[in-house]
Amino acid sequence: MRHAGECIFRRSSDTHSDSYRTGIPIESGQVFQLKSKWFEALFAQPHCGVNEEQVLTQVGVKLNAAKAGDCLRKRLMRTLSGKLGLANVLSGFEFSWKTEFTAVLVDFIQSEKLAGLNLSSAIRFLARHDEAGARSWLDGQFKSTTPNDLSTSFALGLALFPEEFWQAARSKIDADPSLAASSLQTVADVFASSNDFLEKLKAVQLGDLFLLLEARFPTSQRLKIDPDEVSPRERIEKLRSFTPERLQALGTSEGCDQLVRLAAVVPHWKTLLRWRLRDTRNAVLRKAWSGVPADVLAAMVFRSTEITELGEPLSHARQGGVERSSAFILN
Repeated sequence: MRHAGECIFRRSSDTHSDSYRTGIPIESGQVFQLKSKWFEALFAQPHCGVNEEQVLTQVGVKLNAAKAGDCLRKRLMRTLSGKLGLANVLSGFEFSWKTEFTAVLVDFIQSEKLAGLNLSSAIRFLARHDEAGARSWLDGQFKSTTPNDLSTSFALGLALFPEEFWQAARSKIDADPSLAASSLQTVADVFASSNDFLEKLKAVQLGDLFLLLEARFPTSQRLKIDPDEVSPRERIEKLRSFTPERLQALGTSEGCDQLVRLAAVVPHWKTLLRWRLRDTRNAVLRKAWSGVPADVLAAMVFRSTEITELGEPLSHARQGGVERSSAFILN
């Protein structure tokens, strides 16, 4: 079936726009048969390889978006058997997602009460393709009395939509140490596999995150228990180290303010944070410096010329510098 799919959907550049061929153009009646009878056989089951998956999905959505949505629902249900990963199914739709598919995915999340890694994969995918849909679902979870997985929902809200959810999540986490620990562990777990997971956080939120980690997971030396596996605690330490690194990378005055704040309240990090602060301040100065204004350079050249005319000859090196500066300004 896989090879048949490859042959059927190899578009011919010299046939009618609705024609697909295996060397012989397919008649319109055959295309109708494909859409009505063979569609589910080709699109409701997984195929080997991400690239093939994405190509076939694009073709299926173009042929019949409504039926492609039905096939998505069937394929999502097949992930419940454990033989097919949710992330694998969604990756097939990476380049052909439509807004109407959001209802299919959200219904699956709710009806099957997805939690943990599957919930994280589903909402992160949805946030890439339908931000409003992902934001709406998370907002419902924050307000629900029977959420799917509150720890994962909080972690996703903090990272994906910090402007909307940071304060609400922070207040609940501060009031519930158990929820704080599980939510922070989820953030660390996702960050370990996706380095851009926290790229939306602002400086003050990075500072808050560092202090939350210190409160629930006090700094400890990394212990490598299994050389072939990264432990949950190692992921926490990686997340903790990331926050001052990110503040430095931002190279902003707000980043400097947060490094000062952290150094003042976390004494055992004070030395490292002050080194980070020094480098961040240097970065801020580099960004702020726009170079010597052209009128200042012109005045310097003019003044040097005046000195020469007054009978005070310049050294050969200085004269060369004046000439190069003059040429630069004139050009």
